[in-house]
Amino acid sequence: MIRKSTVKNILKVFLVMVLIYGMVIAVNWLRPLINFHMWWTQTVNVFGDEGRIIILLNESRTSIKITDLRPEDRPEGPMILLEPELYKGEFETNLFYHHTMFFSYGSAGFYAFYEDPFKIRVFRNPGMDEEEKNKIDKSYSKYKEGEVEILDSISDMTVKEFSYYKRLKENAQSLGYSTY
Repeated sequence: MIRKSTVKNILKVFLVMVLIYGMVIAVNWLRPLINFHMWWTQTVNVFGDEGRIIILLNESRTSIKITDLRPEDRPEGPMILLEPELYKGEFETNLFYHHTMFFSYGSAGFYAFYEDPFKIRVFRNPGMDEEEKNKIDKSYSKYKEGEVEILDSISDMTVKEFSYYKRLKENAQSLGYSTY
């Protein structure tokens, strides 16, 4: 027979674990809120130092766009649109319901954004407009060493990146977009 004190102790340990889990979730949710960009009504998520990469809903709230705030050019510098036409994107969240990765497939290429440590891996659309490519390259040149990696081929992707690439590409094809 189980004693009442044992059941109470087990219940106390369980409640402490639930409280700790709740505090960790709260910290993970509050940390990005320090960034003032998270308070914009159209912001979905922010990645990088000083909230450099902002995932935004478009004005009609029907699709997502990826922008580079370029904090080193503030206040006169404009936001640069890294992905002019996003076909499909997916977040990956951790155990605490916090976005840790964002994978996107669009007209400029396939992007993988990693939160910690901050990193962008890009497989470009080989048919991208040269003027658009140069604008985006200018933005890439402002990053710290190791923060941006431009992939030469699909074989340079990790297994996880390739699975997202394949799935997002199939979704884009089913929506009638041209793929690469």
